[in-house]
Amino acid sequence: MPINNFIVATKPLGEDAARVLTRDVAVADTKFVVNYFRLSHDKRLLF
Repeated sequence: MPINNFIVATKPLGEDAARVLTRDVAVADTKFVVNYFRLSHDKRLLF
């Protein structure tokens, strides 16, 4: 079964993003199509 995986990154979001996403962890769901996101070290949202 072929599997594709894609990721996008925003421009750096600054300290506002760090206040909302306070822990250095990835967030995911367990639905059929798995979505996940995390904040990078340079404050970009990776999705």
